[in-house]
Amino acid sequence: MSGLITLVVMTALLAASSFAVGMLPLFFSFSRSSMSRLTALGSGLLLGAGLGIIIPEGVEAIVESNESGGSSRPAHFPATTIAVSLLVGFMFMLVTEQLIPGAHSHSGLQIYGSSHLSPKDSTVEFDVDVELGELEQDSARSPHPTTSGSTSAHRSATSRASAGDGFKIPFSGKGFTLTLGLVLHALSDGLALGSSIVSDTGSQELSLVIFAALVIHKAPTALALTISLLASGVNRTDCKKFLAIFSASTPTGAAITYLFLWVFRSADGGKNHWTGIAMLVSGGSFLYVATVLQPVSSNHTSGLAHEDDINLKTRLAFIVLGMFAPLLLSSLIGHGHS
Repeated sequence: MSGLITLVVMTALLAASSFAVGMLPLFFSFSRSSMSRLTALGSGLLLGAGLGIIIPEGVEAIVESNESGGSSRPAHFPATTIAVSLLVGFMFMLVTEQLIPGAHSHSGLQIYGSSHLSPKDSTVEFDVDVELGELEQDSARSPHPTTSGSTSAHRSATSRASAGDGFKIPFSGKGFTLTLGLVLHALSDGLALGSSIVSDTGSQELSLVIFAALVIHKAPTALALTISLLASGVNRTDCKKFLAIFSASTPTGAAITYLFLWVFRSADGGKNHWTGIAMLVSGGSFLYVATVLQPVSSNHTSGLAHEDDINLKTRLAFIVLGMFAPLLLSSLIGHGHS
């Protein structure tokens, strides 16, 4: 029962925090440098959580489930199981990026003339989990639209929606395309949280570390989604609907993972074999997002950095800070590996 309570509390807080952060562009402006710092920290957190917490925990759970009788040594080291699980997680994200509409292989996002950015920033670039390709194409057709033009388009979309379908979710158009890829990635994030809650090896300490990493990681993504939707002409009402769907996706993934692993674990005599596999799969997906979708050298190689963006040393410092933060938090709350 304690695991179920932990699941409910953490998923509720995660959904609420993602939605609250995503609502901020409706009321405030953000500078590109602030977004870049938050994104760099989030990339480091994914690497740190994957390499320092999730993957070691998954390996430990699988090894312990393979222990024979009263022996403290496993009958055999499950190297193949570990390797395949990591590859499946990495491959899932790769296939999703290549085949799902709206989820492309690169993470660059440019928004021109958005009224939700700081006035000094005519262009903003920050890394999210998917490339919003259609938005970039529209921006390319009009290289430097004015803020008033963006505002006019937004007002036009709002007026069209006022005579629309009420609370009906528009399952078509650019807003749906932009949201779809992010939702799929967020569902895979729920795999890590759900499996950490089920696991005996870390109990609530492990899930707390994963929860904290996900909260910080999802913040720039929620901001990016809202700004992108507004800049592409989606009215505020529909923007809130899409944001709510995105915010609920990780909790949904966590709940589904928890349910399935609880059933499999009960059928397997309480062993954590499947829990370990789930954690390794999520670890593989974390590595893909952190190293492919959010490359640590993106500012250096993209050629799109600007004067008011953070420099390479600052970005590197935030990434390194994020990488060690999960391990430090794990040590502070009394959970670690001997």
